[in-house]
Amino acid sequence: MSVIENVLAVGLQAGLSLTATSLTYTQGGNTIEDLKGTQGSTTWRVIDRDGFPIRKTSVDWLVKAELLVIDGVTVLPKRNDLITRVIGGVSRVHQVLPFGDDEQEYRFMDAGRTMLRIHTKLISEEPV
Repeated sequence: MSVIENVLAVGLQAGLSLTATSLTYTQGGNTIEDLKGTQGSTTWRVIDRDGFPIRKTSVDWLVKAELLVIDGVTVLPKRNDLITRVIGGVSRVHQVLPFGDDEQEYRFMDAGRTMLRIHTKLISEEPV
């Protein structure tokens, strides 16, 4: 990574750290508690079955890639993983999903691959 890329990555991480909240990340039978992440969104344009363009919006979670660690191994997001956020007495569960054709469930946000943007869909809301 170049010096400029390093500076941008550090600035991005610092900015997101100010708005991060506590999340629970579940992949298979494994859970990462107190993962720090920031909520964002992405609007996607996809074509429906009849050939009409429609817009979908994913709830994205911005997290440091190095924090997704299960059994001592850094992992990448997978389809159907779950991200849970409890705020204001409500538990919101988001399912990791790709949006659009030929898309992945996540994107790296910087050239150094230190930050992830994980695409999800809200699947449940319940009071806790």
